[in-house]
Amino acid sequence: MKQSKEKNKKIRDRVVSEILELLKGGVNPWNRPWTAGQSLGDHNAYSGRCYQGINISILAYAKEKNGWQSDQWLTYNQAVKVLKGVIPKGTKSTRIVFVKTIEFNKKDDDGRVVTDDDGKPVKIYVGYLNEFSIFNIEQTENVKLPKAEQKRIEAAIAREKLMQSDAGVQWVDSVYTNLDVDVKHTTESKAYYSPGKDMIHLPNYSMFKKPSGYTATALHELVHWTGAESRNNRPGIVKFEYFGSRSYAFEELIAELGSVMLGQKYGISGKAENHASYIDGWIKVLESDSQSLFEAGHLAKQAMEYISDNTA
Repeated sequence: MKQSKEKNKKIRDRVVSEILELLKGGVNPWNRPWTAGQSLGDHNAYSGRCYQGINISILAYAKEKNGWQSDQWLTYNQAVKVLKGVIPKGTKSTRIVFVKTIEFNKKDDDGRVVTDDDGKPVKIYVGYLNEFSIFNIEQTENVKLPKAEQKRIEAAIAREKLMQSDAGVQWVDSVYTNLDVDVKHTTESKAYYSPGKDMIHLPNYSMFKKPSGYTATALHELVHWTGAESRNNRPGIVKFEYFGSRSYAFEELIAELGSVMLGQKYGISGKAENHASYIDGWIKVLESDSQSLFEAGHLAKQAMEYISDNTA
């Protein structure tokens, strides 16, 4: 177990140091321009499997640092042995992480289980980590991608076109209806979730420059909505704290990651309102505890699954 903890820490520290490097440079690694078809997200160009959780952050860093535009990735064997391409000698791989998340009861310094106000054990999530090497398609030569990959890209482009139109607005509004979300539209130029009222506020649709902006913002707030006690019961929502607090910043990190996952799933390439003001808070969260990024990824995935599992 000691060796596993040391290995986990080494991997966590590497990943978090990479993300902190971007954040301290003023770059939001999860919020970048997309070209057509990229709402498919970072994925294996052979199997079609999308990379989720912490790997969204890892691959965002790799692309930002190397200037890669493609979201297509392959293992060495897939690129060279299966697809008959070439990876030039000396090409450096990107190490992604497989996370097996295990839930524990949080304990104090005396080994006693910590409980919340209702006497329920406070949960913590620990990921046991392994690394795997992959290569961006831009690092390869003469790779002949399978026909299924082109079909996946074409399908992604079609979804994006739909979500960038009024049909996308109608779709996200139907998601709100299916989930029985209490939503209020006004001329106030703010989007937010109110935990006390269990209500989402959105500016009127006409106040957004593009339909995709409305759709992306609506989904971002929906991630916050999942944190209520009756749903995913996240501390950052149940015990709502002020802007600038660690809890607030951590919840915004969950919503940011959750929005990326939902965008990949449903083809939403628009952006929610600018969250550059949260970067300083994210830096403090990650510097205080490297496990936070991994926990945020787990909770964001949980939020995405709640929305998708309960959407017709």
